[in-house]
Formats: sequence, structure tokens, C-alpha cells
Amino acid sequence: MQILDRIEKLLASPNLRLHDQEGARVPSGAFRQAFHAVSRHLRRHVPLGGKVAVRLGQDWPALACAMACMATGRVYLPLGPDWPEHRIEQIRASSRFDLLLDAPAWQGILAGPSEGEPDPAGPLDPEATLYIIYTSGSTGEPKGVMISRRSYACFLRFLDQFFPRVGPGDNLLQVARFTFDMALLDLGLLLSRQVGHFFSAANGSAFRLALEIEDYGITWIDAVPNQVGMIMEDGVRSRADLSSLRHLVLGGSRFPWQLLQSLRAKLGPGVDVVNAYGPTETTIYTHFKRFTGDPAGDAHDGTLCAGSPVPGVTWTLVDPLRGREIREPYARGELLLGGELLMQGYCNDPERTARCLVRMGGATYYRTGDLAYRNEAGEIFIVGRTDETLKRRGYRVNLLDIDSYIQRLPGVQQCMTLAYPADSIDHYLLTVVQPQSGHDLDPPGLKSQLASVLVEYQIPDAFAFHPGLPLNSSGKLSRKALMEEFRPLAEVAIRTL
Repeated sequence: MQILDRIEKLLASPNLRLHDQEGARVPSGAFRQAFHAVSRHLRRHVPLGGKVAVRLGQDWPALACAMACMATGRVYLPLGPDWPEHRIEQIRASSRFDLLLDAPAWQGILAGPSEGEPDPAGPLDPEATLYIIYTSGSTGEPKGVMISRRSYACFLRFLDQFFPRVGPGDNLLQVARFTFDMALLDLGLLLSRQVGHFFSAANGSAFRLALEIEDYGITWIDAVPNQVGMIMEDGVRSRADLSSLRHLVLGGSRFPWQLLQSLRAKLGPGVDVVNAYGPTETTIYTHFKRFTGDPAGDAHDGTLCAGSPVPGVTWTLVDPLRGREIREPYARGELLLGGELLMQGYCNDPERTARCLVRMGGATYYRTGDLAYRNEAGEIFIVGRTDETLKRRGYRVNLLDIDSYIQRLPGVQQCMTLAYPADSIDHYLLTVVQPQSGHDLDPPGLKSQLASVLVEYQIPDAFAFHPGLPLNSSGKLSRKALMEEFRPLAEVAIRTL
């Protein structure tokens, strides 16, 4: 079933269940009327294939605009309503979008005439761009990832197969912002499985998120692990009934082993817990792993399995230094992704596209920058980043690898190891730890425990403790914020080396 067919089927459904950010039911007629009004406006004012920037809040009007773009063959480009104007102008210059749908434009469309439907555009090209998601990347400069209609349709077909038990009786809570491609998984569940759809207003508040789950009877959440980890803390979980949860999809950042254990202990075995992996450049997620409770199948050496590829995805591992393919089980290499979910490229940026897409064996792959290995069954395990691998006392160490061991220590809620340049030892390592509630940790005790599992040059020089590690707008741990916060402490320590 094509994207347009799914949209038309959803709009025609008598069980269309959408709710605004306050949890109130959006009348089906009002949503359909708004969808058709936006569709008419786009057909009149934006050429087929033109780009439509949607800058609305986290609520149903943004959803109506996204669906109208997809149904009419216009390119959907979400912008954050709270983004600074400088960033908006950067994206305007990069994408050269044709129309900006912000709050005033939305109100104007709804107040306009409702009659006079223009002729439909005709069949939509499956190779045309469906949406563009802008990410910052390592430089902070926005880059627009272009995904085709064919790629998203392929992903929707996978959702049909992987979540057959999810349907109209389920309630989905959209936690991700529209500017984060995880929101397109939520839209996909709405289009593929016609679930009830709610918008979260938690905005980083664990208590608000937990109460929304209880009040709305939420059965499905797709979120980053940090967000789910916050509502699992005893001080939060005890204030809300989370028994309605049936499906948890965690992706977008590292899913620690300890969090899986916490979910199993606190939610019980009846909750379907899925690890999802994939960069924005490959249509949301390329790999899924449904955990069974079998330690041997769920993890290896404390790293959770990221699973098998979505049908149509091709992948390989390569030696980051020599470029040769790595086929041996448990041998680490950079993960390259290709196939039907691969992006078309970066919007109006052929040079950046050429740097990130490589040809191997007659196929095109995206260089993820992620270090991974495969097990005997061909499932992948993500163990770090190529840009998080550095020299320390002459040896190569990976920061995420260190974090994976610290994360397993008793009393550690989450952690992040920071590296500051230091001439005498190459890098000074400082690990910032958020302790679990009720646990007292001390640096000598942590170092003593790590000495039995890490070699000397991998053990951090110092530890610091933080009541709640900072998150960015996508709910991921913010390395940049932590680096700045602890830079004075690190610089003092480096001068004493």
C-alpha cells in the first residue's frame, strides 16, 4: 500500500482517534477539514515537488500539514518553532524552500475559502523526495537529509510486518518532536496500524511524561533511552501507574544493559521491548531487536544487540584505517548502510553527499561513523563512534566502550566519559556519573571495580557526579553541555599532571 493510499484510508476511518497536546479528542471532521484546506493551499501555491517548511508546535496542526505535504507530492520539511531565526535563515538558504507554514499562515489557511478543489496532481513519483530532516552534525551547520517516497513506503511495509499485534486498540504517545525523525515512526504507526495518537507535552519532565502514560492509557512509546530511563526511576514511577504500557521502542542513542534490566524488573515480561538503530540518513531505523529475556541472545559482553536489518537494507563493516571489509564475527569495524532506505543525499550539498556516500562492490553505502561488530547470527552490536576513538598514552581507546563498562557498575544510573587534550598523556579522561537514587558512589570505589575489567590506560583519570545529566532537544545526552560545564575542573587537573 502506497503512502497516499494509507493517508486516504486513515482519513476515511470512522475510528480516527487524534488528541491534542492537552489530551482532548480532536473531532475527526475538524482534522479532515484542516487537512483538505492545507492540501488545497499547497496545490494552488506550491509546485509539485516544491518544499514546504512547517514551523508549528508539537500538536495536531503540524501533523495535518505533514500529511497534506505527503498526500499532494510536496516535500515536507519540519522546523522547530523555538529555533533561533539564525538557524531558520541557514535552512532557508540551504533548502530554498517554497513556502513557510507557521502559526499565522495556518490560521490564514483555515480562515480562507473552503470550496473550489483544484485538479489532483496525478500519480506521484515514488522516487521523488518525500521529506527533508535537518540535523546539525558534528560542525553545528545544518544539513538536510532527503528521503524518497519509496524509502518511507518500504519502512511502512516493515512496520506492518514487525508490529502485527499493534492496532486501533493501542494508544501511542508521540514524545519526539517533529524535527526528530523518530516522529516519522509515530506517523508511520498511525498510517500503518491506525493507532490512537496523543501528543506529549512533557518537554523533558519525567513526572509529566509518566502521568501522561497513566492518564491517556498509553500502550506504545517510541523514545530515546534517557527519556524512558527517567520515568523508571523510583521517585517518578511510584507516582504514576504505568501498567498500560505494552510496547517500548528505544532508539536514537545508546540503550544500556542496565536500563533493560530495570524495564524487565519494573514493568514485567509482558512488555514488548525493542532496540532500534539507524541514522537519519537511512530513513529513521535500519535495525530492530526484540528482546526475549534471554541474556545470551539479548546482549554480548554487556552491549545490547541492535538486531537484524529491515528488509531491503544492505550493510557491511569495514576497517576504518585500511578500508577492507570485515566479515569475521566479533571483529570491529565502521558500519556502512545501503539499500532501499538510503537517503537521496544532502539537500543542495553535493560535496557533503560525496564525502558521506561511498561505492563498494557495485553498491552505494552511507558511512555511519559507528563502530560495530556482528555475531554468528549476523546481528549487529554498536560499540562506539569512530570520532570517539582517540589516543591515550599511546594506545587507542573508545569513550563509548569505557562508558559501557561503567554503566554496568552497581549504583550507576548513566554516565558519559569526556576527553580533554593533555600533552603529557594525550587526553585527560573525566567520567561524569549520575548515581541511582539512594546510592552513594566514590571515585576510589569506581576505579577499583574498573581495574578488574579495564586495562590501566582505559580507566578514567577522575570521576565527577551529577544529579541529572543534561539532555539536548532530542532527549539525548548532551556531550557539548557537559564538556563546557566540567572544562574548568579538567583544566585545573591537567595543570597538575
